[in-house]
Amino acid sequence: MINITTPEGGSEKYTNDYAGNSEYFYYGNEGNLTKHIDRNQNHVDRIYNLDRNIVSVKAYQVGEEGFTTTPLSQKHRRRSFTERETRNRRIRRK
Repeated sequence: MINITTPEGGSEKYTNDYAGNSEYFYYGNEGNLTKHIDRNQNHVDRIYNLDRNIVSVKAYQVGEEGFTTTPLSQKHRRRSFTERETRNRRIRRK
């Protein structure tokens, strides 16, 4: 693990696993986790208010060219069992 203090007073932490995958954490000068990049290059940005409560969370991926790709909330995913059952019940009622 590598821990670096930024000139703004924040803290950056980098970790590497045995396979060479890296993970990045950035903590603002008040100690709040403001940016996280996981091993799959999923980015999560957090914004806090003055009371240190999370106001906004933005999750997205960045492509190889450096452009923002699909926000993770809009990325296609398989429906959970509960979601599939609820949808099937609605269809059967019609």
